[in-house]
Amino acid sequence: MKTPAQKLISALFDPDDVVNVRVLANARTGSPDDAVNTLCPANDVYLQPAYATAFPCVAINPRKNLKTLSTIKNLAIDIDGAPLPEWAKERADVICTRDATHHHLYFCFAEGVTREEYKAIAARLIAATPGADKAVSDPERVLRLPGFAYSKKGVTGGGYRIAFMRKKIERLPIAEKFAWLPASVSGAATGAASEAAPTATANAGTVSPAPVAAPNAVAYLKNLYAKKEKLTSGEGRSRRLWFVGIDCHAWGVSLDDALKLAAEINAGFEPPEPAQVVAHQIKSAYKYAKGEFGALANRAADATEAKRRAEFRAFERAQKVRDLFANWVYVHAAARFCNSENGYALASKEQIEDYITSAIGEAVSLRDLLARDALTRCDRMEFDPTREEQVFEREGLRYFNAYAPPRVPAPRDEACKKTAVQAFKEHVGYLTTSEEEEKHLLDYFAFCVQNKGQKVDWTPLLISKEGVGKSAFYSLFAKIFGEHNCATVDAENLLEGWTDFIAEKLFVVSHEVEMTEKQGLKKLKTLITEKRVRINAKYERKYETTNCANFLLLSNEANALRLSAESRRFFVVFSRAEPKPKAYYKTLFDAIENGAGWIEDYLLARDLKDFSPHGPAPKTEGLKILALASRGDGAAWLDERAASGDVDAFGRLTTAAAIQQDATQYAPQSVMKYVSQRAAAAWLANNGYRPVVYRDGVMTRRGWFKGSEAEFQAELKKMKETVNKTGNKTGVRHDKRANN
Repeated sequence: MKTPAQKLISALFDPDDVVNVRVLANARTGSPDDAVNTLCPANDVYLQPAYATAFPCVAINPRKNLKTLSTIKNLAIDIDGAPLPEWAKERADVICTRDATHHHLYFCFAEGVTREEYKAIAARLIAATPGADKAVSDPERVLRLPGFAYSKKGVTGGGYRIAFMRKKIERLPIAEKFAWLPASVSGAATGAASEAAPTATANAGTVSPAPVAAPNAVAYLKNLYAKKEKLTSGEGRSRRLWFVGIDCHAWGVSLDDALKLAAEINAGFEPPEPAQVVAHQIKSAYKYAKGEFGALANRAADATEAKRRAEFRAFERAQKVRDLFANWVYVHAAARFCNSENGYALASKEQIEDYITSAIGEAVSLRDLLARDALTRCDRMEFDPTREEQVFEREGLRYFNAYAPPRVPAPRDEACKKTAVQAFKEHVGYLTTSEEEEKHLLDYFAFCVQNKGQKVDWTPLLISKEGVGKSAFYSLFAKIFGEHNCATVDAENLLEGWTDFIAEKLFVVSHEVEMTEKQGLKKLKTLITEKRVRINAKYERKYETTNCANFLLLSNEANALRLSAESRRFFVVFSRAEPKPKAYYKTLFDAIENGAGWIEDYLLARDLKDFSPHGPAPKTEGLKILALASRGDGAAWLDERAASGDVDAFGRLTTAAAIQQDATQYAPQSVMKYVSQRAAAAWLANNGYRPVVYRDGVMTRRGWFKGSEAEFQAELKKMKETVNKTGNKTGVRHDKRANN
């Protein structure tokens, strides 16, 4: 047995016609799931029995593809707010009804109809139908299918049903099918509706919209906005008023008339905006409108009949885009189209055009939409979790704040209230090697949670065996911050020059860190400390934004980074933990999955009076271990040589040249080449020596001394006494090639 939807499709299409079934979400937020288009043969249309949060529609004419019709053979009228006309059952082939004042009328005719013929008939039929939707008369339109529940703004009904279907549908030529219609339609024929649309004149059976200019532009815009959804608080009332001003400016409506129209539209809001807000939005729109005053009216007045109709179609298409993508913002500097509710973004012109086209069922040009103010626009991208406004102005530029809060709160299962924090703290203690390390790591995590958007000048580096549960921290913070505000990146991508992983992120975890080159370490330090970052992604426009990301580096390698003992940017935890039984990790991840909110509460309440996000990272035993593991062959030999005992070159007062000469005499051939004077000077600096200048007989020397200034002066005095007694120079060896 056929469903109502299948019956309608069978009446409108031949079995092998390609049908476009479009499923729209009731919420109409503009997210990727809002418009799902499916092309399939009419005899093989698949529909779910019910849609919980969406409704299916059908395009009334067959398709070649999503953008192109294969033929024009059906016409439909949408009656919104009026009873059926008396002639409906006599003339229409199918009637679908929702209630006494909402109906869809379908008319079937022979193929071979041109678009111009169709539009002319559609205009005459709309004019003869009280309550008909005058904004849509194109053959590409889609209508809700019967047999599915109606839902709009939380109000649910039974949806449309087939109230009438002609037993034998005759597909007569279109002129014969609609011979009963009046041959022409004048402004008086449609009563008040004629004021609301551009003036219509008949010429050889066609309808031509006359140029829209004040005063009838006001009526046209009033009718257009009357058909839009009524808005309530928080649904974009100010935004709509702004666009009323933009449209009035484009159609040449005076500011006074625009203010009156805006006041009428505002009266339909629940509740209305204050009068001063209405006036501000309209005046601001007139001040910042990009095009010339009356540009659309002028174009329509100077255009041919066909171009005039195209101009109206483009204008009303822009209206569709405005309404459907009310929560989206186009950012010029980044060339991105961003959903302000969930952080989803499209990053190229082609993506944006294809996505909007699929959503509204009509081909669009991004440049045209921008020229018509169809999209909310900003100059630059910013990321600021501390700012509530998503669009704000600074130094004459309009910014889009790309921060989006977590889509769902971190879970707080009552069963985990007492155990989640305990499991988290136990895991931190298990991976660290001392109470001091545990405190610093907990403070770091707490600072990130308490101060979203603020950076710490250093980052933890956690080194351990594989399989101890280091990745649990990413799972936790993805729950707390929202997964769209976190990222994971491997060490290679960290340094390849592509920085899109850090764009609009609060927390970044890098797995399997292993980096031995100085240049790589320099890039990593820049990402950790810099407050601004240039976002560079493949095939996308570069742009600059705030760097709010704090890092957590994880590694299984003992020489993960090549650091010295004086490194300031890394809090190194060299964990000795062994993997625990599976039950331990089940408890830990259950605590994160179901009780991350309780852990978040603990971190929010943690006292940070002793924690400083600025300055060097706390020194740890792990840093010493990593510094030793990071030594080159030359530095390792110098360490061993210095520790071997009484060697003149490694006394308290020495020179880099003396150490190089010592290595030339005693170091293995494979090591000697690494002990240059520069390498020797670096080793001295890293081992507590400081550069000094002193007199050695008649010569001024530059060297290195290990000790305080008082000890240095005592050493010089001792040297002079030795020279005076023996007449010999100091035992410090000096190379004639260098004096340092």
